[in-house]
Amino acid sequence: MRAVLDGELRGVYEDRRTTVASFLRQWLAVKKEELAPNTYAGYEACVERGKVTVYRIVSTLRNALNAAVRAWGLRYNPAKHSVPARPRAAERTCWTPDEAATFLRHNAEHYADQLTDLFEVILGTGMQPELAGRVRRSAR
Repeated sequence: MRAVLDGELRGVYEDRRTTVASFLRQWLAVKKEELAPNTYAGYEACVERGKVTVYRIVSTLRNALNAAVRAWGLRYNPAKHSVPARPRAAERTCWTPDEAATFLRHNAEHYADQLTDLFEVILGTGMQPELAGRVRRSAR
């Protein structure tokens, strides 16, 4: 009740159960009709697949506003309780030796180019297999 009355007094209605992610999804739903399709798609990608980005931005903002509070530039940090949980790293899968050999064989048979040595280094050092596909596309 105290929070409701305080919100009424200040004109702010906080719901501390609202997460940054849920707020952004609500905001995006409202904005969908007024945004160009490409703009909406970009925002949606940031909201739905940008957990690390959101975490970093909110953390940076919270730290900057904490500094403003310490320097007497703000009375209160509005981002104090807005930091989402640290996102988990995506689970990575490694190619089996057979999969790596199949990839190298395919590359040699279909492309027979100078990237074969690079791919062997990538696979031999344990770099991410997705990198090989990116290297192939960028070499075209």
